[in-house]
Amino acid sequence: ADGQLDSGGMILNNGEYELITECTVDSEWDEDFNQTALRAWAKTEKGEYIITGKVITLVPVRNRRQLDNGDWLHTRITEAMTEYRYEDKVGYGLSEYCDQIIDGEPVGKTIPAAR
Repeated sequence: ADGQLDSGGMILNNGEYELITECTVDSEWDEDFNQTALRAWAKTEKGEYIITGKVITLVPVRNRRQLDNGDWLHTRITEAMTEYRYEDKVGYGLSEYCDQIIDGEPVGKTIPAAR
Protein backbone atom coordinates (compact mmCIF):
# COMPACT_ATOMS: atom_id res chain seq x y z
CA ALA A 1 0.00 0.00 0.00
CA ASP A 2 2.95 2.32 0.58
CA GLY A 3 4.50 1.69 -2.86
CA GLN A 4 7.58 -0.04 -1.43
CA LEU A 5 8.79 -3.34 -2.87
CA ASP A 6 8.91 -6.19 -0.35
CA SER A 7 10.77 -9.31 -1.40
CA GLY A 8 12.42 -12.09 0.55
CA GLY A 9 12.21 -15.71 1.56
CA MET A 10 14.44 -18.56 2.71
CA ILE A 11 17.19 -20.75 1.25
CA LEU A 12 17.46 -24.35 2.50
CA ASN A 13 21.18 -25.15 2.42
CA ASN A 14 22.51 -28.43 3.85
CA GLY A 15 19.47 -28.82 6.09
CA GLU A 16 19.61 -25.27 7.48
CA TYR A 17 17.37 -22.35 6.57
CA GLU A 18 19.04 -19.06 5.67
CA LEU A 19 17.01 -15.84 5.66
CA ILE A 20 17.17 -13.98 2.34
CA THR A 21 18.17 -10.38 3.03
CA GLU A 22 18.18 -9.14 -0.60
CA CYS A 23 16.91 -10.65 -3.83
CA THR A 24 15.97 -9.93 -7.43
CA VAL A 25 14.20 -11.86 -10.17
CA ASP A 26 14.89 -11.11 -13.83
CA SER A 27 12.35 -12.62 -16.23
CA GLU A 28 12.34 -13.40 -19.93
CA TRP A 29 9.00 -13.04 -21.72
CA ASP A 30 7.43 -14.24 -24.96
CA GLU A 31 5.35 -12.04 -27.28
CA ASP A 32 2.27 -12.59 -25.07
CA PHE A 33 4.20 -11.54 -21.92
CA ASN A 34 4.27 -15.07 -20.50
CA GLN A 35 7.42 -15.97 -18.61
CA THR A 36 9.81 -18.25 -20.53
CA ALA A 37 12.83 -18.14 -18.20
CA LEU A 38 14.03 -16.45 -15.04
CA ARG A 39 17.19 -15.70 -13.13
CA ALA A 40 16.92 -15.22 -9.38
CA TRP A 41 19.68 -13.73 -7.23
CA ALA A 42 19.46 -14.05 -3.47
CA LYS A 43 21.75 -12.89 -0.68
CA THR A 44 21.87 -14.32 2.85
CA GLU A 45 24.27 -13.75 5.73
CA LYS A 46 26.21 -16.83 4.53
CA GLY A 47 26.50 -16.06 0.83
CA GLU A 48 24.90 -15.34 -2.52
CA TYR A 49 22.91 -17.67 -4.75
CA ILE A 50 22.01 -17.55 -8.44
CA ILE A 51 19.17 -19.82 -9.52
CA THR A 52 17.99 -20.06 -13.12
CA GLY A 53 14.66 -21.35 -14.33
CA LYS A 54 13.46 -22.49 -17.75
CA VAL A 55 9.71 -22.85 -18.36
CA ILE A 56 8.73 -26.28 -19.65
CA THR A 57 4.99 -25.67 -20.03
CA LEU A 58 2.67 -22.86 -18.97
CA VAL A 59 -1.03 -22.43 -18.21
CA PRO A 60 -2.43 -18.87 -18.26
CA VAL A 61 -5.49 -18.25 -16.08
CA ARG A 62 -7.49 -15.07 -16.50
CA ASN A 63 -10.03 -13.39 -14.25
CA ARG A 64 -12.13 -10.44 -15.39
CA ARG A 65 -14.47 -8.62 -13.09
CA GLN A 66 -16.42 -5.41 -13.30
CA LEU A 67 -16.24 -2.84 -10.53
CA ASP A 68 -19.30 -1.00 -9.24
CA ASN A 69 -18.24 2.06 -11.28
CA GLY A 70 -18.30 0.01 -14.52
CA ASP A 71 -14.52 -0.32 -14.94
CA TRP A 72 -13.13 -3.77 -15.73
CA LEU A 73 -10.20 -5.38 -13.93
CA HIS A 74 -8.24 -8.02 -15.79
CA THR A 75 -6.02 -10.24 -13.64
CA ARG A 76 -3.77 -12.89 -15.15
CA ILE A 77 -2.05 -15.70 -13.29
CA THR A 78 0.47 -17.84 -15.16
CA GLU A 79 1.40 -21.20 -13.64
CA ALA A 80 4.44 -22.75 -15.29
CA MET A 81 6.19 -26.06 -14.72
CA THR A 82 9.78 -24.87 -14.50
CA GLU A 83 13.18 -26.55 -14.46
CA TYR A 84 15.39 -24.84 -11.87
CA ARG A 85 19.20 -25.01 -11.73
CA TYR A 86 21.62 -24.04 -9.00
CA GLU A 87 25.26 -24.96 -9.61
CA ASP A 88 25.14 -28.71 -10.45
CA LYS A 89 21.68 -29.25 -8.93
CA VAL A 90 18.47 -29.53 -10.97
CA GLY A 91 14.95 -29.36 -9.57
CA TYR A 92 11.41 -28.96 -10.88
CA GLY A 93 8.56 -26.84 -9.57
CA LEU A 94 6.19 -23.99 -10.39
CA SER A 95 6.93 -20.43 -11.32
CA GLU A 96 3.82 -18.34 -10.80
CA TYR A 97 3.25 -14.77 -11.94
CA CYS A 98 0.15 -12.79 -10.94
CA ASP A 99 -0.48 -9.50 -12.72
CA GLN A 100 -3.05 -6.86 -13.45
CA ILE A 101 -3.22 -6.38 -17.22
CA ILE A 102 -3.41 -2.74 -18.29
CA ASP A 103 -3.42 -1.75 -21.97
CA GLY A 104 -2.62 -5.36 -22.91
CA GLU A 105 0.54 -5.66 -20.79
CA PRO A 106 1.21 -6.99 -17.28
CA VAL A 107 2.08 -4.19 -14.87
CA GLY A 108 4.50 -6.46 -12.99
CA LYS A 109 7.04 -6.48 -15.81
CA THR A 110 8.10 -2.97 -14.78
CA ILE A 111 8.69 -3.85 -11.11
CA PRO A 112 12.43 -4.28 -10.38
CA ALA A 113 12.04 -7.68 -8.67
CA ALA A 114 10.02 -9.00 -11.61
CA ARG A 115 11.97 -7.73 -14.60
